[in-house]
Amino acid sequence: MALLVFLPDLSCAADEPARRPQRQIRKPTVIAAPPPPVQPPPLPPPRPTVTVKGLTGTLNKDDVHQTMDAKQSEFDACIGQTRRGLRWISGVIRFAFRVDAEGQVQEVHATESTIGHRNLEQCLTDAVAATVFPKPAGLATARFTWGMTVEPVAGRPPDPLDAKILERVLRKRRPELWRECEIRRRERFAVTAYIARNGRVLSAGAVPMPPKASEKLDCVLGEVVSWRMPKVEHQGKVSFLLR
Repeated sequence: MALLVFLPDLSCAADEPARRPQRQIRKPTVIAAPPPPVQPPPLPPPRPTVTVKGLTGTLNKDDVHQTMDAKQSEFDACIGQTRRGLRWISGVIRFAFRVDAEGQVQEVHATESTIGHRNLEQCLTDAVAATVFPKPAGLATARFTWGMTVEPVAGRPPDPLDAKILERVLRKRRPELWRECEIRRRERFAVTAYIARNGRVLSAGAVPMPPKASEKLDCVLGEVVSWRMPKVEHQGKVSFLLR
């Protein structure tokens, strides 16, 4: 019996031309534009530094700002009077307040000052002591701090001096000051003074620690102003601690 084998006809497949692959059209890549930079909000104008902290009652910060802003004419009068003699006085002073339930100042004292002028510091203290604030929330006592800056006038400011140049003077004059002013062991005075080129003290101011030592402040500054400081190349300003 014969075996028949059927073979496929490949001639048609071989003769058929190869098909070209379809051309793929690339879509253009769209790059999104970056979002515009977010502009930060404008900074508020500089204001006196204020921190309000209540005990059982509180004062609103804006109320404190507005109350103290209303005293600006009195502050300007204090500064103007001082600059008739010493036009280059400048610095920062900070006060601690205790205000009663009616908004009256029960207690106020300077906690720091780099102004260096006793009369100006006292004038500013008297002005803030006479301030009447809105009644604290809860009709209770409130405590807070508030500070202001006396800006320098145009021209060359006094050179900042290192307190180390006074070490020799302090060692020599401090014992006498302690005796004359009857300074107690724990009393301290943060002093700022302006010094002329020849070493003469032109002006001085101070903050007593604790505040009750303020009764000795005039005596202390009277002694400091009488001291002969080291000579300097240019009129200078120095802060130091008497202890």
